[in-house]
Amino acid sequence: MKILKQWIIILSIAFVAEMMYRVGKIPIPGGVLGFLILFLLLYGGVLKLESIEEVSGSLLTHLTVFFVPVGVGLLKVMDLLKDDWLMLLLLSIISSITVFLTTAWAVQFLRRKPHE
Repeated sequence: MKILKQWIIILSIAFVAEMMYRVGKIPIPGGVLGFLILFLLLYGGVLKLESIEEVSGSLLTHLTVFFVPVGVGLLKVMDLLKDDWLMLLLLSIISSITVFLTTAWAVQFLRRKPHE
């Protein structure tokens, strides 16, 4: 029952985020919006980590499985991408570095202890 409750919490947040994106016409994809909502709920103390810890840990363990559909999708449109592969490679490298640096900054910012 505990696992079911954790799934319901995570899927409810994902559903609300997707509805905000589709119905509310918010220009942020539902997945990103869901992560933002989850972060705010956890950071604000509204949601405790223990209430989703097991399911989220399991999802993180199997994270690579979620990249399979993306890879298959890329293979299906390879004809469209073959002319622009260099630009796509450069954009991938630049965006990966940007995500890495932004994540590092956010972790450092959130781990700072308040000045006393």
